[in-house]
Amino acid sequence: MVMLSLSRVFRCAMQRNPSQNMVYHDLGIKAAQSLVTIKPRTFIELGEQSLKATREFLSDQLAVKFARRLDLFETLPALMPYIDRGLLGSVRQDYLDWFQRIRDPAVAKEPDNFAATLDFLRHRHHDAVSRTVWGVREILRKNGERLRSGDSDVEAYAAEEQLQHFLTDLFKKYIRFELVMNHYLLARQSGDSTAILNKGSLRDTIGIALDNSTGLCRTRRGFSPNVDVQTSTPAVLTTPTPHFRRPIHYVTQELLKNALRATVESAKYSGNGQASYPSVRLECDATAEGGYMVRVTDRGDGINKEAMDKVWSFLYTTAEFPPDLTYETWKREPKLAGFGCGLPISRLYANFLGGDLTLESTEGKGTQATLTLPPLVIR
Repeated sequence: MVMLSLSRVFRCAMQRNPSQNMVYHDLGIKAAQSLVTIKPRTFIELGEQSLKATREFLSDQLAVKFARRLDLFETLPALMPYIDRGLLGSVRQDYLDWFQRIRDPAVAKEPDNFAATLDFLRHRHHDAVSRTVWGVREILRKNGERLRSGDSDVEAYAAEEQLQHFLTDLFKKYIRFELVMNHYLLARQSGDSTAILNKGSLRDTIGIALDNSTGLCRTRRGFSPNVDVQTSTPAVLTTPTPHFRRPIHYVTQELLKNALRATVESAKYSGNGQASYPSVRLECDATAEGGYMVRVTDRGDGINKEAMDKVWSFLYTTAEFPPDLTYETWKREPKLAGFGCGLPISRLYANFLGGDLTLESTEGKGTQATLTLPPLVIR
């Protein structure tokens, strides 16, 4: 039982601070409850309700989410030896603090307090998820040999499978609750119950992703290769189309960042020392099913088979890892602001919208990434 595991985990804390007994009892109750599965239709259903009903839904579901996450931290065998230290220890404390905050009656029932708390959680949650990812990688790096040298290969495989599943579930919940929190705050601010849906054209959303990715490339590399935008169905770009801007922007920008980086890193030099950078191709077209497709193609060095097998794993990253990563060093490391796992997150966003993200690559020739999405039919 979930409540039993929480009682076991927090027994020492309760003995030190008996006044917290009600908090831990409440944690056990909420951890035993199920989370509502958030789908695109959820936003229409919430839009048909009052802000008060949406606030009550979020207040309850966030409490369940935090309680269940705490329980998973405490019961997952691959994590249990490390939850009292490092980045995971700081995340566990945050989840406990946030659970108490969201359960405070003064927050749950007062609209202004709730909105301020939600805005706080929205920003801090990103940081906590990022710390969790790097905390798990910290375990794999510092204790990798121990994790991989159990009594059998099966034991080592099980540990990594646990961590991969843990991070996949973490991000599924993260992207859905991020959207719901944004929905509530936008609806409250604008008075539009469908404000989370962008009413403009895809060209606007994709254009912002293009500007951001080329700008980032110029900042980091001093310049950016050219991006050739193509479409055989111009209307798909210019016609106002209700869509979730955040997921489409995130995925498009991630694919472009990867393509630009691959192009720069595989530069071909002529006899006079001048570098040659082929253009990156960005395509956006309607599909036969009434949805649309975004495809990014580069002519970089491609991805070798070993790396290709890992690109969808949350445990794999090419980002640099500080040698002594603690919560204090984390706060001083701006380069860790991202998750370092953009492709698997992008595929989760695509799946959330009912679509898919695929990757094809030939070593030495380049990579093609394709996002396919169905029409936004809420059913």
